[in-house]
Amino acid sequence: MNHEYAAGAILYTMIEHHPYFILVQETDGHIGFPKGHIELNETEEETALREVLEETSINAKIIPGFYQKVQYEKEYNVMKHVTYFLAYYEHQQEAKQQNEIDQLYLLSYEESIQKLTYENSKELLKLAIHEIKEENSSNK
Repeated sequence: MNHEYAAGAILYTMIEHHPYFILVQETDGHIGFPKGHIELNETEEETALREVLEETSINAKIIPGFYQKVQYEKEYNVMKHVTYFLAYYEHQQEAKQQNEIDQLYLLSYEESIQKLTYENSKELLKLAIHEIKEENSSNK
């Protein structure tokens, strides 16, 4: 079995004290979080931030302490390993990358849960919203 390694981010901003998430619709129609292949000599964090910038035009900041690893089997006997971080941005306008992304969505938590294609993405979002609530309650 071949293995592929990628990293990405559950990207959010706050609008009127509520988190809103950026989701990407890939050219194959699936909706998830910005992610991409780890390049040579690049850390997972660097990959996540680069992919967010490339796919959404947003300069994000990774929230320390949150990362989740997901793996799944793709076609042609390939096991994909993806590390996700929680990343935040404010006061920026998102813009999709032309060749890889069909559409970007800025959605509330409830809308995001409905829009995500895969169950493992929905589980990641549930973990992320818990982390965001913890972060916001400790900052008060």
